[in-house]
Amino acid sequence: MFSISVEIVGKPEHAAALQEALLEQGSNSLAKEPGCLLFEVAVDPENPARFFLYEVYRDAAAFEDHQKTPHFAAYRAKTGPMLVDRKRTSWTPVKTARTSK
Repeated sequence: MFSISVEIVGKPEHAAALQEALLEQGSNSLAKEPGCLLFEVAVDPENPARFFLYEVYRDAAAFEDHQKTPHFAAYRAKTGPMLVDRKRTSWTPVKTARTSK
């Protein structure tokens, strides 16, 4: 598996539109990409323009494929002007823990 986290800070006046775009991107990725296993979007409760994404892909190749999709290109074009900062970090899972809930 291959995981990434993305910290995104948007312009305050675009917080709602950015959140909508992130949720749409997550839905598209899960629906249209067999290699996308998880796409979580979280918002900072004290700053509605700050987001944290956690994405899990089958492997690094699936993530590379993700970046080549039309919906990813549309998302980047739409949200680029809304952003102040974006930081992406790659992760390699050591162990997966799941709850029984």
